[in-house]
Amino acid sequence: MNILRKFRHLLGWWTGHGVVLAQQEWETQYRGGTWDFIQFEKERYTALSSLISGHLESTPSSACNVLDLGCGEGWLRESLHTECRYVGLDLSNEAIARARTRFASTELCEWSTGDFTSVVPQESFNVIVFNESLYYAANPLAELKRWMPFVLPGGIMVVSMYDCRRNQTIRKKIWKAFPNCSENKVQHQETNWFLLAWKV
Repeated sequence: MNILRKFRHLLGWWTGHGVVLAQQEWETQYRGGTWDFIQFEKERYTALSSLISGHLESTPSSACNVLDLGCGEGWLRESLHTECRYVGLDLSNEAIARARTRFASTELCEWSTGDFTSVVPQESFNVIVFNESLYYAANPLAELKRWMPFVLPGGIMVVSMYDCRRNQTIRKKIWKAFPNCSENKVQHQETNWFLLAWKV
């Protein structure tokens, strides 16, 4: 099984397919502190927040909403400087529990546990963000296309991905599928990220 998993991982580097992890694996990683470092990615979250806030400037706060797919403990919400409704979705119960505790007194926040590859939302959003999560879908591009109808007209889709061979392949596929895509690059120490965004 380990050999098969390694083969799929290496194959994904070249094909742009994602690495699918079971929910229990996410719970184990969060409880073990694997993702504690994310809170220090200030540069990335600042850039994401600026991109989102800039788009929402002309949208009345009472009418705007943001969906964060792969929200983790809610670090993007902490960085957002806009009075809009925020919905965070993550596969990990542990991550969502921490987010609910951290933002217990914050208004306009909603947190849900779920798999973004199977969830069907009951509403549309001004902004949908794949927050370092798209490359955990088996078919990232197909997942993007599945979520596109849930972006309101004039809204934006945003994808944040760290720079590696697999994600470079996914990035090329996104550029080909959505030629109106724009890109910002962010760097923190030895890590680089792509922030891709396009209007719907």
